[in-house]
Amino acid sequence: MRFDITIGEGKRNACKTALAFNSSSSGFIVAADDKTILQYTSEGEITSQRIDVSSYVTSLSCFPSSKMSNSGMLAAACSDGTLLLLKRNGSTEKKIKAHDGATICVK
Repeated sequence: MRFDITIGEGKRNACKTALAFNSSSSGFIVAADDKTILQYTSEGEITSQRIDVSSYVTSLSCFPSSKMSNSGMLAAACSDGTLLLLKRNGSTEKKIKAHDGATICVK
């Protein structure tokens, strides 16, 4: 399987640092070097609002929404040692100081 991302007119050009596949919407979620998180469709179109975070994201993990709740959650590991639990609407559910150095991976 080949995965290509092209930058069209008006698209964001920041370096991508983390990617998580979203099985519930058959798309993917991308963290960029400009401290933002965006959700894309499988065709490469942006589907939701931009989520701004306070530090650089090194890893993402997606938790699908349940039948009872349509919110869905994201876990983001950050370079300043924090672990962020975010709702898909952009609000921060919890911020945890997880490590003295950089937090490299979250699953």
